[in-house]
Amino acid sequence: MLKIKNYEIHLLESGRFALDGGAVFGVIPKPLWSRKVDVDEENRVTMSLTTPVIIGKDRKILIDSGVGNKLEEKLKKIYKVDFNYDIEKSLTDFGIKPQEITDVIITHLHFDHVGGCVKQIDGRYIPSFPNARYYVQRKQFDWANNPTELDRASFMKKNFMPLLENNVLDIIDGEFYLTSDIVVYVTDGHTPGLQHVFIRDSENPVFFASDLIPMSHHIPTTWITAFDLFPVDLIKEKKYYLDQAARNNWTIIFPHDPYIKAVKVKKGEKYFEISEIIEKRDNE
Repeated sequence: MLKIKNYEIHLLESGRFALDGGAVFGVIPKPLWSRKVDVDEENRVTMSLTTPVIIGKDRKILIDSGVGNKLEEKLKKIYKVDFNYDIEKSLTDFGIKPQEITDVIITHLHFDHVGGCVKQIDGRYIPSFPNARYYVQRKQFDWANNPTELDRASFMKKNFMPLLENNVLDIIDGEFYLTSDIVVYVTDGHTPGLQHVFIRDSENPVFFASDLIPMSHHIPTTWITAFDLFPVDLIKEKKYYLDQAARNNWTIIFPHDPYIKAVKVKKGEKYFEISEIIEKRDNE
């Protein structure tokens, strides 16, 4: 748990899955990235689905929701989805009922980030958190409804259109404040309209990197994924936010690191690097 002035931030698991190592590390040669992560017999890297829940000021705010339970069997096998960490189960185990969630900030509409926002009951798709408002960027919403051939497999309309149909989705244009001390920043390198939640605090500000920095291994600025649509832009964005984090003592939370949940960074001789591990997996 991360504790700051007005909030507690609990880093829950909403699932685990696996992606091809070449896709996870893009142009980085396997002899380099394989020193840092293990792969299975199909060259897949295990990825976590870290879902922060922010508690404070009479709100319970969820950031993303994982894969959910609607994937076809074929995709479950391809992505090696582990449903032992379903977001509703994780919340319930933690002591939070789905109806207690007040806000869901969807960083973007890729299936591994938004899938848990909608569930299927008796053939109907309904919001998983019935009393929540859901937030997404207009650029991302428009892109998800008209993706390119390169990234269309990442978007599944059943994961987000029911939110619009049930009038619980707020489509936002640009940076916005959810509260006086929770601001949402926007980048476009990974996918247009990627949201990053920043919690202001004079001593220990917190930044949820989303897929700008999926894992701790992606802290070096040129270590990016094959899923990043605009890699040159992403590198510039990553440099900017890492520099802010190093200068201002931010804690960075990763969405997909199966071992390290949150860190502080510093500027090294060549790249930014971890200066302190703030939170690791319970079993590590």
